[in-house]
Amino acid sequence: MSESSREPSPMDAESRFTEILAILAVTGTLSSLVIAMRCYARISLLRFFGLDDGVMLAAQVLNLAATAVVGLEAHFGLGRHAWTMPEENYIPYMKSFYFSIIFYNLGMCLTKISILLQFRRIFSAVTMQTATLYGLYFLIAWGITLSCLLPLVCYPVRAFWDTSVSGRCLDQSAIWYVMAGVNLVSDFALVTMPLPAISSLKLPKQQKILLFFVFTIGIFPCAVSIYRIKTLRVAAVSQDPTWDNVNAATFSVLELSIGVIAACLPTLRPIIITYMPTLFGTTLRSTTPATGRGTIRIRNTVTVRHSMGDMPAKGHGRYLSIGYGTDKMEGKTTEKVLEAPMNLSRGGLTE
Repeated sequence: MSESSREPSPMDAESRFTEILAILAVTGTLSSLVIAMRCYARISLLRFFGLDDGVMLAAQVLNLAATAVVGLEAHFGLGRHAWTMPEENYIPYMKSFYFSIIFYNLGMCLTKISILLQFRRIFSAVTMQTATLYGLYFLIAWGITLSCLLPLVCYPVRAFWDTSVSGRCLDQSAIWYVMAGVNLVSDFALVTMPLPAISSLKLPKQQKILLFFVFTIGIFPCAVSIYRIKTLRVAAVSQDPTWDNVNAATFSVLELSIGVIAACLPTLRPIIITYMPTLFGTTLRSTTPATGRGTIRIRNTVTVRHSMGDMPAKGHGRYLSIGYGTDKMEGKTTEKVLEAPMNLSRGGLTE
């Protein structure tokens, strides 16, 4: 905070305010756009909005909440040197910091729960179903722990932002490191979990590489998470926290937004197939124009069935389905067309 007796310094005018707002604006806009595309694909194209979609939507709400409170931190002094902060800004700054921690950690937890729910919808193999189930147990327990621990990191809570209140606080640095470590380990677990199932798919090499890319793009949040741990160490020992905490704050929002975007990419396939079919080397032919039914054949290995009428028995209206694979039991290659919701196993993948 400001000191009236301190000599002015050229550092007083330094500010990272614009940099912070630019990062928040870009990450918030991109993640919101991808979420909107996911909702369009699931609701309008597939007519199927699953539990994983709802949880991801909740995660995005927390992402935007974290983005907003980091913006408030910048308004009250984040990105400027601590000694230039007006005294009246300290409490609202610390309040914003407090809520940003809660929103970030719960948002990360919900993002990963949504990814595991998505894996359960996509991968039908028993091993994947079991692994994702135990992963959900852990993340739900972790989320409950965070919900109880974070609001009570100081007792009374007001002691976190008001130094005039006598209270007790837990070792915050230790808590931040534990949470960052759990996030990093779970990030790597989620990236590697689908790889064995994808490698066992009977797909052309090009399509398998594309699937590997889509499902391993989560390596980017891992990289951000690793760097974020370094920024936490810098912020923990800083004598100028409002300046040195910029990277920790912005990389937290960046990690959360990239996690949301990476988790949504596999769900955007119906949009690509509908509006950019040539991206996958597709040709379109109409089979029964009168009923609005048609078949999009992708090379000679994939069949996409697009139905606008005659809804299936379980009926979600219009749907897209893609099937890959061979049937070794019959000793011949067959195209497998599976209907929504998405199902990916050794022999098939659908959306």
